[in-house]
Amino acid sequence: MRVRIRPHQRISFIVPALLLVCGQAHAQEKLKISYSSVDAPNANWYIAENKGIYQKYGLDVDLVFIPTSTTNVATLVADSIKVGNISGGSIANAVVGGANLVAVGCFINTLPYELIVHESIRTPQQLKGKSVGISRIGSSSDVAARVLLKGLGLEPEKDVAILQVGGSGERAAAFATGKIAAFPSPPGTIHLTKGMASRTLITTADFPKSYPFPYVCPTTPKSYLSSQSRHRQAVADGIDRGNPLFQKPQGREQEDPRQVFTPIERSLSGKRVPDHR
Repeated sequence: MRVRIRPHQRISFIVPALLLVCGQAHAQEKLKISYSSVDAPNANWYIAENKGIYQKYGLDVDLVFIPTSTTNVATLVADSIKVGNISGGSIANAVVGGANLVAVGCFINTLPYELIVHESIRTPQQLKGKSVGISRIGSSSDVAARVLLKGLGLEPEKDVAILQVGGSGERAAAFATGKIAAFPSPPGTIHLTKGMASRTLITTADFPKSYPFPYVCPTTPKSYLSSQSRHRQAVADGIDRGNPLFQKPQGREQEDPRQVFTPIERSLSGKRVPDHR
């Protein structure tokens, strides 16, 4: 027996279905991601959250702070987060060790670091026999410390000890107590040493050529990337949209970004930021 559905009955079926589809299309998809540092080059991760940019791309993001790239690698492998901020060195080490991870992009392709030392240290030779503080072995700060020391003609670990002390805040605290004589840091973090006698001994901007390094890289397991490529793109777009907001000083948001240069941008472009301390 054939059952005929009258027009008004069809509408009664179609309207709820359309509402359901529309509701699903506009629903914010939950996603847990992490950033590994509060340093300036990583600011676009949390600026994107503060400004509601992730939501504009359909994501309800739970952004958590997990210090250091190496810790983020372990958290990704454990499937506690879906996307993490990891530097190139840590990604390479993890993949060589068997981790099924992939960087879906990198927002900075160089190593924007400077070596902060006590005011009394004026030459590389005066740094010999002392210690430099990093976050963890294999992290971007570890790579930066070794690169900067070699730039000074010093041999890491032989001429200068390398100690794991934590993120920028912990490094500044260790510096203040005299536990370390120097620490590598992105431009601008020297302000954490306010009140302490310090100076910049060398920066990667002093090198004849920009030091190539994949830095600030959204990273995810390959399995998640293949199954949720839209999420990956939405996260990348959100972080990318946070870049201009981070780069422009307050009160100059409406200006052409090409005309507004902050210290971090000048350093990344290879022009040294003068140390006025």
